[in-house]
Amino acid sequence: MDGCEDQVVRRFVDDDEGYLAWLAERPGGCVLNLPRSGSSGPLMLHRATCRTIRGTPARGSRWTADWIKLCGDREELEQFAEAQGRSVRPCGICVHVPSGRRAASAVSPSVLAPEPATPSSAEPAPPWSGGSPGRYRRPAGNPVELPMTPRLESWNKAGDPDQIRLGQYLDAVEELVRPSIAALPDPLALRLDVGLPDHVDVLDARDLDNYLYPLTSRLTARTGRRFVTVWGTKQHGTQSWVRVEHAQFEPDIGTIDTSAVAIATASPQTETYKRQVRDQLAHLTRIRSGPVRVEIAFVVSARRNWMSLWKPTIDALTPILGPTRPDREWHPLDGRIVELGLHLHTRTHGGNEITVAVAGSATT
Repeated sequence: MDGCEDQVVRRFVDDDEGYLAWLAERPGGCVLNLPRSGSSGPLMLHRATCRTIRGTPARGSRWTADWIKLCGDREELEQFAEAQGRSVRPCGICVHVPSGRRAASAVSPSVLAPEPATPSSAEPAPPWSGGSPGRYRRPAGNPVELPMTPRLESWNKAGDPDQIRLGQYLDAVEELVRPSIAALPDPLALRLDVGLPDHVDVLDARDLDNYLYPLTSRLTARTGRRFVTVWGTKQHGTQSWVRVEHAQFEPDIGTIDTSAVAIATASPQTETYKRQVRDQLAHLTRIRSGPVRVEIAFVVSARRNWMSLWKPTIDALTPILGPTRPDREWHPLDGRIVELGLHLHTRTHGGNEITVAVAGSATT
């Protein structure tokens, strides 16, 4: 079935040597990832030749420690999953998915990818891959100092003083960065560093996405250029800075305390979308209290406005950030994100399905 030859099902537990030997001997077989504990979602099915389940593990040093590898014929593996009350999700990299067979959601904490294509490629490498993350480097070139403190997004009516001040701020930043945007090739990267007064609690509110959204929206609308990676930081200081650069792939994501990939099919404007993402992150360990760095990569249709995904996705990060209060379902402690990286990859297939990769770690 779909290129997977009939094989006797083999189970590999704490046996990387035997598992890798099986892959080498049976390139036409299939592999099913079975977590030892902590997940009740769909199981990821791979072909034996898929680079996501061979070579060097993305994290750790073993393939068959946290994840049991079931190897054999695709039909037998699917029957095994069904007997366990589990569904199977074919890997989007190595297994063709016939129309109508896509599962609604899945999570695979060991997602790997092919070497990344050029940033302009319509078929991106999936995020957080071992050795080939689908992420972009944080802009680090010469910053431009802002003449005023950055403004947060405002939901007040047009003409409200808060909206007027936000517009004045956006006008000033646009004037500063327009020459750089005009001179740079695609794809573009944006970074905003927010300086806050010493009396302000950096970890309380003043969410970075609420600084990034109005600025990115303004620059995209006024220049017609699309940013594929947007970064924000916040810290105590009297100055704030902005950078616009050519986006560059970064093969090393650095230290990660926790990460996962989720697939969502619901509209981002609904609670169903948030629930799909949150439920697929539920097995993750909460990052210890204090400031955190979070990166989120989105793989979406080229028609989608990816900026509309930022807030509902961050609202679903309670598993790694913790809640503000137990009775507030979509209110994580996202104020403690002091560094936020957002990445965009577009595809020409897959309909409205949204792939969301989340990685986070504590910072000093």
